[in-house]
Amino acid sequence: MQALLPEGFPFHQFIRHIRHCIDRYIPKPRKDTNSKFKTPIWMDLYCVRKVKKKYNAWKRFTFSHSYRDYEEYFCRLQNCATKAICYKKKKYQKGVAERS
Repeated sequence: MQALLPEGFPFHQFIRHIRHCIDRYIPKPRKDTNSKFKTPIWMDLYCVRKVKKKYNAWKRFTFSHSYRDYEEYFCRLQNCATKAICYKKKKYQKGVAERS
């Protein structure tokens, strides 16, 4: 690396310049400290809980591959979350239709 630099050019100055260019021109992902689970307008706390439980059960099933976790996810939690979401969507759509 030193052979590519002009003679008498300090290496630490080159590194500092590279870091400055990286900070200035390469975008960094910003983590929002107040970010929560982003939900649609119609989704209430009950639906969010059901979806999170379903997600946690899915993670547990994919890690363990046990039949017990399979039953809990597919037979119980997936159906509960789907029913809650469908009910809330219909209720929201009816409300929008009545207001318009």
